[in-house]
Amino acid sequence: MARIWNAYCFHIEMKTQIQLLALMIALLIALLIALNGCNSTRYQIGEYSCISIDSKAERVSIFTYQDVLPGVESNLRKQRLYHIESDRLVNEEHYEEWFLATDSVLIPLGLVSTTVGESAWAGRRNFYEETREGVPQLEVEVLNQSGMYYKNEYWLVGVGKNGCKAFRLPKIEQLPVIAAP
Repeated sequence: MARIWNAYCFHIEMKTQIQLLALMIALLIALLIALNGCNSTRYQIGEYSCISIDSKAERVSIFTYQDVLPGVESNLRKQRLYHIESDRLVNEEHYEEWFLATDSVLIPLGLVSTTVGESAWAGRRNFYEETREGVPQLEVEVLNQSGMYYKNEYWLVGVGKNGCKAFRLPKIEQLPVIAAP
């Protein structure tokens, strides 16, 4: 009788152990899937560690720059104006600061308008050169460094309380140069 009882208990223990092992394997698989989903590519952009998001090119309706040449001689050689429009690429209210990461700098952007389903950002970058004596000298604006060199690559960077996200932008379109009289 004791032998039958021991075999019965062994069978129950073995069945419980198999169920426990199956449950542990299922939990491990679920954990790996969850961690893989959270394992987004991160870039160190300036002082920010940003989650990288490859935006769909069709979501960015306008991405342009236009050079403006000043009409007065000074150390300011040109201003480059950037303009981005997208159809809800991101939920803007989660971010307090916006930058355009290009070359090796972070260009501050302003969220200039938000309509239902559409957002727009604008920013500028000044380029300077040395001039001869007696020519007015404007204060040189120094931009924050991005920490990376982006050759022909552009990122829209949003920074907020909950972190930083970097959205890869499509190819930029150059508009005609404006020369001030």
